[in-house]
Amino acid sequence: MIISGVARSDSIDILQPANLTPEMILEMEEEFTLLRNAFTKALIEDEQIAFLTKQWYISVLARIRINAFRIELAGGGSYEDLLSSAFASVEAEAAVGNAVYILPSFYNHDCDPNAHIIWIDSAVAKLKTLRDIDEGEELRICYIDTSMDRDARRELLFRGFGFHCNCSRTVLLYDARVFHLKESISTGGILIYQVASCFRKAGLLNTALFGNVECKDEDLESIEQRAIEVLKHTD
Repeated sequence: MIISGVARSDSIDILQPANLTPEMILEMEEEFTLLRNAFTKALIEDEQIAFLTKQWYISVLARIRINAFRIELAGGGSYEDLLSSAFASVEAEAAVGNAVYILPSFYNHDCDPNAHIIWIDSAVAKLKTLRDIDEGEELRICYIDTSMDRDARRELLFRGFGFHCNCSRTVLLYDARVFHLKESISTGGILIYQVASCFRKAGLLNTALFGNVECKDEDLESIEQRAIEVLKHTD
């Protein structure tokens, strides 16, 4: 598009670039060499590709890396079509390509988003709200799979997008659960059902517990720390 004059070479400079590792940069440099050689063999005039420097190429790929959307077409509106699309999405077969959209790229992330970018039957991106939006409320989308646990989400967002997520689902909800957990473990040494349930969800307890379970005072601190670790790997 740039060679044909449809787009400017600085079209996506406004977007945030990814943090690149030395290995990524080396790979991009090798790709750049192959691309330049391909243009040379195709007898593309130097004036047409004057913009194509190594620095420009790496800069563009760094921006595409964290701003590109995977386009998944929803297909028809029937239940069968939606079901087929869901299965195809899970199997990564629904994607028809990747594209950068300037405006959607400015939406911030939230692990409990109030909006979502969708594609119905074309590559035209549309914003769909997931609930009623209050006046003045910021629209936020989720950059990753929302079903991942807390620690997995935070790690992926930091590695892939370069920030530590502090959204309400990641921080406030977790802090509230830890507070409730500490309140639940009384000084009298009683482990209540909620804590046992937390362990059971993580596979640490195989039997259902009904009522209270007595434990020694010296075990409370250990129980509390283990339960908090379990919470880190839940929602």
